[in-house]
Amino acid sequence: MRGEIVQGKSAIQSRLFAGILYTYLSLVVIFSGWLSWEYVDLKKHLIANVESKAQVLSQDFVKIVMLGNADDAADTASRLSAFKDVFGVFLYGESGVVQFAYSEDSAQITDAPTLRPGPIEFLDGTMTIFLPVIYQGEEYATVLFLVSTAYITDQMFTNCVVGGLILLLMAISAYLFNLFLQKTVAKPIAELALVVNKVSETHDYNLRATTTQTGEVGVLCLGFNEMLGKIQLANL
Repeated sequence: MRGEIVQGKSAIQSRLFAGILYTYLSLVVIFSGWLSWEYVDLKKHLIANVESKAQVLSQDFVKIVMLGNADDAADTASRLSAFKDVFGVFLYGESGVVQFAYSEDSAQITDAPTLRPGPIEFLDGTMTIFLPVIYQGEEYATVLFLVSTAYITDQMFTNCVVGGLILLLMAISAYLFNLFLQKTVAKPIAELALVVNKVSETHDYNLRATTTQTGEVGVLCLGFNEMLGKIQLANL
């Protein structure tokens, strides 16, 4: 007699999907953490870059503070123009008075911000950083750098786009892999489990597990069907 085909789903399919989903979400969390780390690292790199520029220009700044020579100021402005990310510099003397001001567009030099050395600020695409002017171990003045953070913004946008595409490809791959496992492993085992339960409840040994698999799952189903056949013959 032809065996009855019993089909259905079991917890193994849900658990398999949940496992793949959990793995994918873990990767999303890791990627988010990496983005945060990358943002902090980019800011640290920008700060270190500005500090290096201040150190390189320290002698020029000291000359301006000590001598007040217009040629020195023009020279310093020329050197600052080579730093494309720096769009504003203000040099404060010991009394807090601005002794030198530089703007990327010299016609747009505005009033100098109040001298307030403190935490570095990142606001509206600008990094504001006050640094001491130290030359040969002695502090002479304070310099304010206004620096564009466009590079950080562009780099983070690129990271998000590339990372987003990678995560999308991984999501598609995970979905296809899940379908493959559902079809080749989870579904046959779920159907076999239903047959086992059905036989246990009804003692109908005419039932058979069906599968198209040729691997271990197929061997398992064939072995179970063979056992049912022997039991059926024994009960005749």
